[in-house]
Amino acid sequence: ADFGGERVDLVCEGLDTFTTVWLNGEEVGRHSNMFIPCRFDVTNALRPGKRNELVVRLASPIESVKGLPLDGAHATMNTPERLWARKLDQCYGWDIAPRIVTAGIWRSLRLEAYGRARIGDDFLRVIAIAPSPANPLAEDGIRASVRHDVPVEIISGSARGLRVEVSGACGDSEFRWDA
Repeated sequence: ADFGGERVDLVCEGLDTFTTVWLNGEEVGRHSNMFIPCRFDVTNALRPGKRNELVVRLASPIESVKGLPLDGAHATMNTPERLWARKLDQCYGWDIAPRIVTAGIWRSLRLEAYGRARIGDDFLRVIAIAPSPANPLAEDGIRASVRHDVPVEIISGSARGLRVEVSGACGDSEFRWDA
């Protein structure tokens, strides 16, 4: 398949947990957090229009942390390896659950192609909430100040001529942001 982009990423939504990924024999990345999606640039390893081999190696969560310092292990319910593994705590056993330490691909994998730029995950952060000066006693008289972060990654060329426009609504309130 022709992806039509200058860059192709392998996006992994959920890898549990200590993972190495190869595409066509070339290591394209490592990841060690079950909760955070990751992406690997596979542009140079991908063979468009040909058969591609993807290998995902999931290492043992217990063996991967052997030999690491165990300060604070007393607070881990006799399972100190959980200190170093960013994965679901219940896997190591709980007062109501058996110890079943998992490893695997638990969410989707996909390829994404980009041309000149890529917009990353945006983040809306509340800076302050206060009563509206116009009507402080009204039930909906709340005013919020927010910060909206929209990361833009330039894949090739420059940012010259690129424009990002964000708009939305919440109830009767609308917002618009241009950059």
